[in-house]
Amino acid sequence: MRIGIVGGPNSGKTTIFNALTRSATAATAYSSGRLEVHTAVVDVPDSRLGFLAEMFAPRKAVYAQVTYNDIAGLTSDTASAGQIRGPLLNAIAANDALLLVARAFDDPNVPHTNDQIDPGADLTAMEAEFLLNDMVTIEGRLERIAAQRSRGPVEERQRLAHEEALLSRLYPYLEEGTPLREATLSAEEMKLLGGFGFLSLKP
Repeated sequence: MRIGIVGGPNSGKTTIFNALTRSATAATAYSSGRLEVHTAVVDVPDSRLGFLAEMFAPRKAVYAQVTYNDIAGLTSDTASAGQIRGPLLNAIAANDALLLVARAFDDPNVPHTNDQIDPGADLTAMEAEFLLNDMVTIEGRLERIAAQRSRGPVEERQRLAHEEALLSRLYPYLEEGTPLREATLSAEEMKLLGGFGFLSLKP
């Protein structure tokens, strides 16, 4: 599993990354607003595996692993008006789940980028930007489907029609401010959506 840690500069996300991974990454290295990703892989403790390893004595006991990605680059400028795109969008979308970090501490030596400590507003802004990016993605895909659905073999037209119906069903969720993860989706539909990298679909 890949978990992306996302938050604004000086929000404390690198401190959380270090706590989760026992790393010693300098938090100041990620306060510039430039896109940077720091990665660490952590074994998931499992007493059952240790018990089985003692019983069967395999050559190697392999634990499940979690990859944590500390993603820098989200600022008040990028987290507004559809500005999460390009490499930053790809870095966030590449994860299976997102851990959103909002600043709740006050430190006069580390000013908040918006000059105001409001973690609720920060989380709302990040979620709203994810919704907006997903809306843009769906709009673009529906436009391409409209241009393609009259061409090609019958099977391809049927596949496009199915995809169009699904995306059209999901779009109102985003319009109402509801993340796609709250939509009821079948395993087949989740598989179809897998290639889009929808941010609001991630837990």
